Amino acid sequence: MRDTILRILVDFSKNLKPKLIKSSMALKFDNFYYQYFFYDGLSNSFKEDFSGLHFDIDSNIEEIINNEEYYNVKIKKESYSDKYWWLFNDLELDEVYIFIKNIYSPLLNLREPISIVILISETDISEEAESLFNEIYIEISDSIYELSKSMKKNLHQALYLNSFARMLESIDPLTYNHSLRVADLATILTRAAGYDDEKAFFIRNCALIHDLGKIWIPKDILYKGVKLTHEEEKIYQTHTDKLETIFSGNIFMSEMVKIAKYHHEYNDGTGYYGLKEKDIPYETKIIIISNLFDHYLNGSPREEPKSLEITIKELESLVNKNKIDPDLFNIVKTVFPDFFSGIQNINLFSSIGFTSNVFIQDVYNKDIIIHGNIIDTFGNIINVSTVTPAEIKNGSEVSVQCNMGGLMENYRAKIISKSTNTYTLILEKDISNKEKFVKIMWSKSIIITKISDFERDMDSIDLYKNISFKGEMRILGASHLIFASDKEILSTNEKVLITFEAFGEILKIPGYIKDVKFELSKYKYYVDYFDMSEKNRSLIFRSIFKKQIELKMGIR
Repeated sequence: MRDTILRILVDFSKNLKPKLIKSSMALKFDNFYYQYFFYDGLSNSFKEDFSGLHFDIDSNIEEIINNEEYYNVKIKKESYSDKYWWLFNDLELDEVYIFIKNIYSPLLNLREPISIVILISETDISEEAESLFNEIYIEISDSIYELSKSMKKNLHQALYLNSFARMLESIDPLTYNHSLRVADLATILTRAAGYDDEKAFFIRNCALIHDLGKIWIPKDILYKGVKLTHEEEKIYQTHTDKLETIFSGNIFMSEMVKIAKYHHEYNDGTGYYGLKEKDIPYETKIIIISNLFDHYLNGSPREEPKSLEITIKELESLVNKNKIDPDLFNIVKTVFPDFFSGIQNINLFSSIGFTSNVFIQDVYNKDIIIHGNIIDTFGNIINVSTVTPAEIKNGSEVSVQCNMGGLMENYRAKIISKSTNTYTLILEKDISNKEKFVKIMWSKSIIITKISDFERDMDSIDLYKNISFKGEMRILGASHLIFASDKEILSTNEKVLITFEAFGEILKIPGYIKDVKFELSKYKYYVDYFDMSEKNRSLIFRSIFKKQIELKMGIR
């Protein structure tokens, strides 16, 4: 279907050369267009970088193309180069012709526009374009209709699942956080195993719903800090059956439920349903190992979190006991350590999920920050539905912070399109050396302790013997924090240990004073972290993410 459409449109575009400069085919959704095909006549090439962006069209133009056969007019480039800059930004001509035509549903009883084709040309090519359209119209209309149905199903399914995820977030933030992390891990594992975006999309959604049934489990069982009794364990295990209750009668979700509900199976048949290796779907095996990985690494009410090294060893032990898939484990032990250490030498764009919180910040005007949610992705294109009303111009370079299953990742990006409440961004492709960047405003009392060069064991430092001060944390970040004090208590380059309690855990962060500023009757201290243990770094990320969840839920 995709190949058929591309073949038709590439041939169509080439037949209009040399007059044709650019051509675009976009699918029509409820209130926006989704660019699927973009042909650059200047380089005679199909540009995937601009596939997937969202845009809208002026209502008066839409009215014309809905009432007439097409819209064709000579325009000044400057009138359109801001809103539709990807179509016009590299044109040397000041004036060009723009031709826009609807593609309608092939159903005879339904005159519904399902797509538009936009042509940019040096001269009027409307007659030639219409003649070519008449030759290909039936074939292209049928193909686009099938593509449109598939993509609309995926988008609506994603938004539907997003609603369930947000419901889970409000009821049980712990399970929500876990589900989001497992979904991202499963996506990364699927891609690393060699599967395409469509399969990764499907498995991600299965992973996202795998624990939804826990909303039926009593909280005193779900959050019990010691081993469950036999009767409690039986109640706990019903959460997998509840998936069928939630999605009963929903034919679009039946396959996902089948994959997701078996996430507690083992190859040797000792899981909830007793399925053995050959009976467990491969997609489920991906979710099983992703679920176990997160369980070990981040812990649960009944188990302390483990280090990355021990997590890998726990999974290896399960492989040796014929519990989990050995081939998937080999991928996990190769790929996941890079992911969690920040190297990230695989393509992570497909792992950006539909429930992800994002913050878009103008690189040159850092006061402008847009809060939004990712609604879909296409390669390294992301489309963000905005929550805050801030405005950033098309073509602006921005910093994008994404919640990747509890870790916040920072990307450089450019805004390439805007429609109503939606921004389309293209992410930088080379992110292998990018810095982990996340911070959250957090007013919290902390203890600042001076330390010396030779004090490397943070747990052994006596906070009472060393010189300590009280301060007020203002910002907690992945690599730095900022705190305030009424007095000038420290100087630049002094080494400190920052101690505070967050969500029942004690954090100890070693660092040095990078800068001191006096602002609004307060001394503000900027602390950069030293290298620290994996456990301490994990605590920082977990605390930031939990605080973000609190803020999203309106808790103060």
